[in-house]
Amino acid sequence: MASFPTQTQNKKPLYCGLFNNLNLETDYSNLDLNRLYVPFKYFINMQYEDLLQKLCSLYEVYIYFPTIIRNNYLKHISNLDNIVNCFKISGFVISHISQLEFVNKYNLKILGNYTLNTMNIYTASFLQSLGLDTVTISPELDKATIIDMLSNYNKVNFELIVYGKLPLMTSNYCLIGHTNHCLPTCGKYCKKQSYYLKDRLGFLFKIVPDDIDTITTIYNSKTTSISPIDFNLNSIRMDFLDEDIDEIKNVIRTVKSGNRIEGKDYTNGNINRLI
Repeated sequence: MASFPTQTQNKKPLYCGLFNNLNLETDYSNLDLNRLYVPFKYFINMQYEDLLQKLCSLYEVYIYFPTIIRNNYLKHISNLDNIVNCFKISGFVISHISQLEFVNKYNLKILGNYTLNTMNIYTASFLQSLGLDTVTISPELDKATIIDMLSNYNKVNFELIVYGKLPLMTSNYCLIGHTNHCLPTCGKYCKKQSYYLKDRLGFLFKIVPDDIDTITTIYNSKTTSISPIDFNLNSIRMDFLDEDIDEIKNVIRTVKSGNRIEGKDYTNGNINRLI
């Protein structure tokens, strides 16, 4: 059996949750989390204002920007000043380096999403020099590489995604509407039911269209679940897609106990990959 390096945990990490979907009927007030990452689209929807105000009073809330920003999103980002003034925002999660242009003027923390491809200490150093407070480690890395990076660079905070369905592809195209631009006649079918791609082995890959712009995300059929126990991290992230509140609380309990969720629907990704 292969052995992997371990690292002494001497940091008390923050526990963070990305909520890809917010439900107005769900009570999020009793989650054992420090930070919540909330997609930008909810801050431009007045239906969620009361919920967001409550979340901002209970947790550190970061605005989570999508990977692709164009057309309709750009129009809404022009209103970012009003959003920051309206809500008690603690920071931003940027998913593309160009998004620094939107957030640099605010005296708030900036976190780099995994899409910035932090694969080594040189990338981490470069992002830190641009003003990022925290960088998310690439999910493509194995345990040994992650531990080596954490051991050799401490000028920036590192975060690792230990739970969640990870996106396999983000496309500038609406698969449901068969178009690359929003149509005034759109029936918003993406909000009325769920869609999946099915491969030859029968695995289902969830298709999630964005109802702000014609962006489609395709998620892995299996949920990544990694024990954080071997990593000396500044923060630990869990990504929630379609879990209900009881499932969310169970994931948080499991992660905070240093364990991972087991089963045929879960994978540890590349963490135990041998080079």
